[in-house]
Amino acid sequence: SDANADIICLQEVWKDEDVAAVVDAAKELFPFSYWEQTEQETGAVCTGGEETEILDCADTYCGEVNPDNLADCVLANCTNEFLSLSADCQSCMVSNLGKTLEEIGENCATGATPAGLWSNDGRNGVLILSRLPFTLTESKMLDAYLVRRIVLHVRVEDEQSGSVDVYGTHLTADLGNAPPYAGEAESWLEEQGLQIDA
Repeated sequence: SDANADIICLQEVWKDEDVAAVVDAAKELFPFSYWEQTEQETGAVCTGGEETEILDCADTYCGEVNPDNLADCVLANCTNEFLSLSADCQSCMVSNLGKTLEEIGENCATGATPAGLWSNDGRNGVLILSRLPFTLTESKMLDAYLVRRIVLHVRVEDEQSGSVDVYGTHLTADLGNAPPYAGEAESWLEEQGLQIDA
């Protein structure tokens, strides 16, 4: 309630229900909001039983770990098994984070539930809140691996400043090898640089 801003850009608001909760909680101070609901794309699967070794390793070392902490445990204990997976299988595993090992195995090995190419159900996590009405809203998708990346652009009219453009985004982080980069750029950092250029 003490926010002394006209516009706030948020990131990592991944779930639709969280977007709704934030917008609702902030609506007295920030009655205007903008976000783009990006969608999941399916198609990433593991083939030929390639997922067996990593699932066995994960079960051995991380079987009792909360699904929210599974990625850290698997990368700490099963790095070689993860690296041996095809890019599609890696994408499938990462896009199913937050689920149990059994669910991940089922989704990625059999395609029983279409496996996604993106984490967070394909959502981009970016939200803009404003005290002032928007005179323009637009977005630009950025090329990315595993996590949808977007730039939101809004324009408002301010009595003192006139027309003001605001951009909100969440660029790719340099994750090193956790998980290993398997996108179209050379590394997480290069992908980030390409997003900045875009």
